[in-house]
Amino acid sequence: MGKTGHADLPLHYGRVPRWLSERMARLGGAIVESIVLDYGRSEVIKRISDPLWFQSFGAVLGMDWHSSGITTSVMGALKKSLNPLSDELGIYICGGGGKHSGYARRYHWHSVQMESFLSDPHTAVCGNNQGLILNMVHNQADSTR
Repeated sequence: MGKTGHADLPLHYGRVPRWLSERMARLGGAIVESIVLDYGRSEVIKRISDPLWFQSFGAVLGMDWHSSGITTSVMGALKKSLNPLSDELGIYICGGGGKHSGYARRYHWHSVQMESFLSDPHTAVCGNNQGLILNMVHNQADSTR
């Protein structure tokens, strides 16, 4: 399993309105079911593991703010719509949200062609630029590792 990226998101509290969570579940379920039928289960995993695709998917579902709530809300909506169909689709959504302080970090992992956790295991890292970062998994860091 490879890390395809991560996103640092401001933590917001509160709840998604019921009408929106129901809409997100119906629309998200229909989109994912369509992806499974047209491209297979592995394509769903590939897309959800891409932080840019996941953020865009959340916006399409109606979560148009850039907060940690998008992760919890989108995955909650998918749980609601997909888990009853898990035997048919071969996908089951696990996990959940919790209360934390500061920022939430969402990690995306997927492995199709990853050869090593230690050499370029990700395809994207998304977040606010906080200066120079030492990337010990970059392929040019072999001698440093």
